[in-house]
Amino acid sequence: MNSLLITDTFLPRIGGRENYYHHLFSRFESKLVIVTPDKTGNYQQFDQEYVLPVVRAGDLSQKWFVWGRPGRIQWLRTLVKICWDDQIDVTHCGLVLPDGLSGWLLQKTLGKPYIIYTHGKEILEHQNHPRWGKYMQVALASASRVVCNSHYTGEILKQVGVAPEKIVRICPGVDAKQWTADIESDRMAAMRQQYALSDQPIILSVGRLIERKGHDKVIESLPLVLSQFPDAVYLIVGDGPERSRLENLRDRLGLQNSVRFTGAVSDTDLLAFYKLATLFAMISRQPPNSHEVEGFGIVYLEANVSGLPVVAGRSGGVPDAVVEGETGYLVDPFSPEAIASAIIRLLENPQLCAQLAHYGRERAIKEFSWEQASDRLQKLTAEVCLETPKRSLLSTAIHTLPLIWQRSLFD
Repeated sequence: MNSLLITDTFLPRIGGRENYYHHLFSRFESKLVIVTPDKTGNYQQFDQEYVLPVVRAGDLSQKWFVWGRPGRIQWLRTLVKICWDDQIDVTHCGLVLPDGLSGWLLQKTLGKPYIIYTHGKEILEHQNHPRWGKYMQVALASASRVVCNSHYTGEILKQVGVAPEKIVRICPGVDAKQWTADIESDRMAAMRQQYALSDQPIILSVGRLIERKGHDKVIESLPLVLSQFPDAVYLIVGDGPERSRLENLRDRLGLQNSVRFTGAVSDTDLLAFYKLATLFAMISRQPPNSHEVEGFGIVYLEANVSGLPVVAGRSGGVPDAVVEGETGYLVDPFSPEAIASAIIRLLENPQLCAQLAHYGRERAIKEFSWEQASDRLQKLTAEVCLETPKRSLLSTAIHTLPLIWQRSLFD
């Protein structure tokens, strides 16, 4: 049972989806080949050291279906060679578009079943578009299964017509060993000195600085928090296009001594920040007139495993990651008052902090290990493989030739 993963992005690019695919597929016991056009960073060295073979395809993998017959033939030739050389049985498609259309192409020609992975935002973006919405429906209709990362994403799939029996929920996981490792005391002391941290309450956010992550609302909530805990510090770990706007907001509110930006940090330093913090706050939201949405939120699990209670925005798939009143609090992501109230409640009660963090850690380890998620996916892959009859060479030719030469694929 050999697999092919076609994904528009992959490591060493840093991101939630890239992390998701790495942890799911690097644990596969059977053979797996990755095809991606992504050439971010030092990908050549990464590919030499990575545990799975990675084929870095060109832009053709993302544009073949709009390049007519020449693009179709060239891309199919590339995929057929990989499928033949590696005896591929099942195709995994990292996104519904463009990857799902490559899965559709292999299913229509070689008879290979395919599984599509969805995260929420991309479905919202495409569903009402006259062209991409049509392509999305084509890809979803022929998929053997559609994997969603949360109940929220699963409901979106039902709304666009995916049969409930085809939808499988596989949530992201967390590597407990990574986030419970020890940090040398000298390193911790150096971090405290570098960021002028003492024993005051530390509110931590970790994530890319983009609008939907809600850093601005935490900053807006700080005057209320500081009225009760004047020495509290808000530590923002990460970088992104919103940084200048957030810094301006901090300065307008006179919070220069209370809000500190670290930029991007290493995993070792990130672990140290988790250990230094009192609580974790990331108030994700779906901005008005935007398709940006938090499909799940792995970072909440990381914070819980590291020993922190969390305050999160009640939005998108976040309720799958955070259990209200048990691992943290879900609040109105547009209300600084609600955010401040939850933060103050935790800061006022260290015992409550410890209780929520303890249950959060137990839940994350028990229910969200990457081993469990990967094992479930491997069983699903085997199930899809077994229920799909093999196609003979003659049948393959009969299906492939007309598809190659027809003028339009989707009309």
